[in-house]
Amino acid sequence: MGPHLGNNLMNLGIHDQVKQAIGELGLNFDELLEQEDEPGLGNGGLDVSPPASSTRSRRSKSLRSATASVTNSASSSRKS
Repeated sequence: MGPHLGNNLMNLGIHDQVKQAIGELGLNFDELLEQEDEPGLGNGGLDVSPPASSTRSRRSKSLRSATASVTNSASSSRKS
C-alpha cells in the first residue's frame, strides 16, 4: 500500500485504532509509515522487493500484522 496506507486507514475510520495497536507492540506508527515504499516503482511492477535490512523487514512485518489484526477487528465490529 506504500505511502497511501495512512490515508486508507483514515478513510476506513481505523487510523487511531491502528496507531494505538502499533504503539502497544512497542513500535512507532509514524516511523513505520515512512518505511513503506511506493508500490510498483523501480521493480517493473513485479512483486520483487529489494534486499531490506532485517530491522526494516521486521518492522514492515509487524506493521502488516498489526494492521491486519486491527482491520479484521474493525470489520467484525461493523458487521454486528
